[in-house]
Amino acid sequence: MGKFTDYQANVPERTADSVRQEAETSFWLVVAASLNQTSDFYRTLFAGMSAENVLENLSGINGQAFQIVQFMASYYDDHDTMPSEQAFKDRFRDKPVKAREGYSKTELTSHCDKVITCAKRFGYLRTLTEMAKHVIADGITATDAQSIYKMSVEGMPDQIEMDPLEELKRRKEAGGYRVFVEELDKNCRGIKKGSVATIAAYAGGFKTCWAINIALRNALDKKHIVYISFEVDKAQLYARLYSALSRCPESPLAKNDAIPFEAVFHQIMSPKQQEDLENVIVPFYNQNVKPYLTLLDESDIAPTDMDEDELTQLLYRIDDQRPIDVLVVDHIGMTKFYRAHGKNKGIARDEFSQINNYVSYFRSKAVNFRIGADGHPRELGVLLLCQINRQGYERALKDSQNNDTKDEATSHHGRYTLTSLAEANEVEKASSYVFTIFANRESNTAFIQLLKNRNGAPLEDGVCTPIEPEYSRFGDLTIVPEDALYADLGKTATIPANTFGDNIESDLDTGNLLSYVLTDDMTFTDTHL
Repeated sequence: MGKFTDYQANVPERTADSVRQEAETSFWLVVAASLNQTSDFYRTLFAGMSAENVLENLSGINGQAFQIVQFMASYYDDHDTMPSEQAFKDRFRDKPVKAREGYSKTELTSHCDKVITCAKRFGYLRTLTEMAKHVIADGITATDAQSIYKMSVEGMPDQIEMDPLEELKRRKEAGGYRVFVEELDKNCRGIKKGSVATIAAYAGGFKTCWAINIALRNALDKKHIVYISFEVDKAQLYARLYSALSRCPESPLAKNDAIPFEAVFHQIMSPKQQEDLENVIVPFYNQNVKPYLTLLDESDIAPTDMDEDELTQLLYRIDDQRPIDVLVVDHIGMTKFYRAHGKNKGIARDEFSQINNYVSYFRSKAVNFRIGADGHPRELGVLLLCQINRQGYERALKDSQNNDTKDEATSHHGRYTLTSLAEANEVEKASSYVFTIFANRESNTAFIQLLKNRNGAPLEDGVCTPIEPEYSRFGDLTIVPEDALYADLGKTATIPANTFGDNIESDLDTGNLLSYVLTDDMTFTDTHL
């Protein structure tokens, strides 16, 4: 009987532990985002947490939360600003916090609401715990019965549940990333977080070149990219990035001053190129790209020394410095040299199983990287680079030899199918987007197919984009505004009248068509043409 009653009494305490874990991340984010701020909005956040039925229960979230909330509120009252990192450290020496930026007022209000709700729930559970212990020890009293009835009527404070429309808005605000080939970006309307995209090409087929340009230009757009290279070391990656930066549309150099990759990599530059690299490109990179682009190679991730769990902890440490938006893996086939990881340590695996295992791992990180400050699973964009198998390449090569069009830019381009993906059958299943590259070095163009698009239509007929191998440059030659990706919303599309079923009046007999307009709220209006 003793063990059973102990179990009953401790159930609410264990539940309270889960509540505490839910709220603590949100609490520290609100604190970190408030440091150095001067707006009274941040004072109101801590005023909300100072409410009587909240403040008394904050200790259930963190032992010093009560004191921290009072300190933050009183500091603003005394100085008309929130405390600096140093001021906070001086007050709470064992709780150093780094200021974090980039969170909207809506996001911070949501985090604060999370803390308040969880504090109330903790108070509810603590009351229930004390009551359970009292009833077990002394039996139920009239007061206990009345309290139990009141609690059963009021119920535990609800967790904050996301309204479906709010969830869609949250996902839109979370954003995604671009591949900087205009027609592909318009088709996909950006690559969404929470999804895996795959770029596949044969050996030497410009996978890394495209990925470098995607990483560089998204970093310039202040998205944090982590580029994991299992094949190319950092020295070569930097050489490619510097060269691409000297030639991309955002370059601080004039077009004619671009610096070739080989010249940077082998350090055989002219005096002017050396001067431009050291005085223009590198400072521009350090200021505008480096804060948002983290490079990892085998010096950071050794095949025999790091497994899935250790890789996750490394990514968490990077994420703590600046939240990660996109993870690039170059290329996934190289993981066949890595040992079995996580719960599978010590288990011998064939190469294909090993690769598939890592594909599943990166897919899981795309969907649920870690729990965010708002209590939702954090999503990432994951970009995997993958080899095309020899059979697929030979078929595409043969196709290119039979594909001689009048347009030199689109001539001699081979086509792939999803069966051309090499080594890992999990890649196709895990991917929401699959891009393939077949390069024509004579015309300096790349023929790209979008063979799979889980969120829209594929582009099996492909698109062509210019490439400049000399400068490791791939994709658009101009800066395409992000708004252009959605420019067709609200425009009229002509669709046969019976497209939407027999219940819609058909004018096909008379040759008339209906015009359907897709508006910004995703509804259709129709008029006769």
